[in-house]
Amino acid sequence: MLSVELVKDKAAKTPVDREKSFDLMMALKDRGVLNFICGRYGNVFRFMPPLITPKAYFEKAAALFADVVRERERELQK
Repeated sequence: MLSVELVKDKAAKTPVDREKSFDLMMALKDRGVLNFICGRYGNVFRFMPPLITPKAYFEKAAALFADVVRERERELQK
């Protein structure tokens, strides 16, 4: 299992809004990456690939996650 917490501001560690996290999760689903949000504020993305997942698949999923976050970076910081 791997998780990533998204915050609006690194210094203040203000969590990204739950609704924006949900939109991001759905954008990832549309690209073929299944995950779900969790945590007290709904800003933590949890990835749980099977142990037999090839490294290349995980690297592709991580790259897609980074792409989606970059595309929506300004929106996530609001």
